[in-house]
Amino acid sequence: MDDVSVLTRLFLSLILGAAVGLERESYEDSLTEDKQGIPGALGVRTFSLITLLGSVTGILHAYYFNLFLLVTATFMVLVVSYYVTGSFLTKDNGMTTELAVLFSYLLGMFIGLEFFSIQIIIALAVILILIMSRKHNIKHFVTTIKRHELNGFISYAIIALVVLPFLPNQAYSLSDAPALVDILNSYGFAVQSIVHVEVFNPYKIWLVVAIVTGVDVLGYVLKKVIGHRKGWGIASMVGGFVSSTATTVSLAQQSKKSETSDMFVAAAVLSNIASFVQIFI
Repeated sequence: MDDVSVLTRLFLSLILGAAVGLERESYEDSLTEDKQGIPGALGVRTFSLITLLGSVTGILHAYYFNLFLLVTATFMVLVVSYYVTGSFLTKDNGMTTELAVLFSYLLGMFIGLEFFSIQIIIALAVILILIMSRKHNIKHFVTTIKRHELNGFISYAIIALVVLPFLPNQAYSLSDAPALVDILNSYGFAVQSIVHVEVFNPYKIWLVVAIVTGVDVLGYVLKKVIGHRKGWGIASMVGGFVSSTATTVSLAQQSKKSETSDMFVAAAVLSNIASFVQIFI
């Protein structure tokens, strides 16, 4: 690793740390105004130094491993001490800031170690900032979720994440069931010409089920976040890129539960437009 590369990575660490710190500082300032937080607790300078420390520590890993362990262990002790002290003073057991500190340190370390590509590290930093900045939105969304809605999300997770990955992505034909072919032949059905034609593929069939239910779930979530019409429109376009047919089936099912079907017809059109766009891309 040459000097230019080292300086570039250290500078990137400072920038990412400053971005995270800016979000935390604005949040801490809002708490200070409400007399709920510790004035000037953590901010741009602190997080910049944290990510910079992580990068330096990552660079030291290849040359001074014992020093790397010492710095990392000391940092962890400081974070735990900060959490215990802050919890005692503010009577708040939340760990968002402390986890952000650890995550920022890891981001800096990843930069120093060249563990991930720069694009992935920047994406992780953006996700971190996004999650922290949307605290009130996330809380509001969670409080509006009812038990049956949570059960629906769990059911979809089982469909898409538990069952689907384990189904064989293999085409089956009549040739895979010779006993069935013999039975059909005994009844005078000429099946030799179609014996190798694909009959079904378990993975693809269940994928359609996952898409149909996925459009329902995505549409429901977006409906609660950005509104009824926009939510279904965006969900339909996303579903159209995967399967416009399955998306249209899902919209048809939803239209039966609604007093008006105009919105779902428009959403189905958007789904098919998205499918055409995918073909040209």
